Amino acid sequence: MSTTTQRSTTAIYNEIDRSVRTLDVDAVSSENALLPLTQSDRVKRVLRVFRAVRPLLTALSTLALLPKAWRNAITLFIESIDALADGEPDSQHDFKAGRDL
Repeated sequence: MSTTTQRSTTAIYNEIDRSVRTLDVDAVSSENALLPLTQSDRVKRVLRVFRAVRPLLTALSTLALLPKAWRNAITLFIESIDALADGEPDSQHDFKAGRDL
C-alpha cells in the first residue's frame, strides 16, 4: 500500500469515525420513548441517523468486494434519503460523495 493510499484511507476512516461519533445512539434510541412519534418526528430521526452514517454508506457503495447490484442499491438509498433531506429545513449539505476517494 502506497503512502498516498494509506493517507487517503486514513482520511476516509477519520471522516467516517467523526461522523458516526456525532450520533448519540443512546439519546436517539430513548428520545420520546413515552410519547408516540409523529410522522415528522420519525423523518427527522431517520435523517439525523442518516447524516451520521452517510459517509460509511458512501464508502460501502465503493467497495469492489460487494456485488455491483448491492453497491447500486446502497447508492440509490443514499440518493433517495438525500432527496428526502432536501426538503428538510435543517439539512446539512457539507458532505460530498467521493470527495476523499
